[in-house]
Amino acid sequence: MGRINSKHKGNNWERAVRNVLIEATGDQGFARVPNSGAIGTNYRKEGKMEAEITDYMSGDIISPKNFNYSVECKAYKSFEFNQVLQGDCAKLDLWIEQASKDSKASNKKMLIFIKIDRCVKMVLYDALEIEAEFDNYFMYKNRYILVEMDTFVAKIINTIKKVE
Repeated sequence: MGRINSKHKGNNWERAVRNVLIEATGDQGFARVPNSGAIGTNYRKEGKMEAEITDYMSGDIISPKNFNYSVECKAYKSFEFNQVLQGDCAKLDLWIEQASKDSKASNKKMLIFIKIDRCVKMVLYDALEIEAEFDNYFMYKNRYILVEMDTFVAKIINTIKKVE
């Protein structure tokens, strides 16, 4: 098997997440942010774009105005679940820091969609921002919830349905 291009892998995951959100909400207003998810945050800092525009471009997915979440997408070969259980996962901390900055910049709630090779697809969210109960989940640092993606989308679907 040939070497996997990580940029291509990440782009594919962003497209897959966009499609999940379109299907879940019925809203066609989701799109990948061109070039980099940090584009909105960086352009706002540099004063190159109006805040209203960068709000839509924070994270990896451009979302409709009524979608109150900033979406970050992570696709990796492996993940140290034992570190999550031990309460100290540097990779996850970095993802949370990045997603938190984007969500604060856009005044939205943070969601991180995670795909690990040969593993379940997951969503991480801040339990202080989103109230939901799941039967099966990981809690990280008594604040962040990791839950299987399809379960999350099915449970939270009523809060993100397109407003007609």
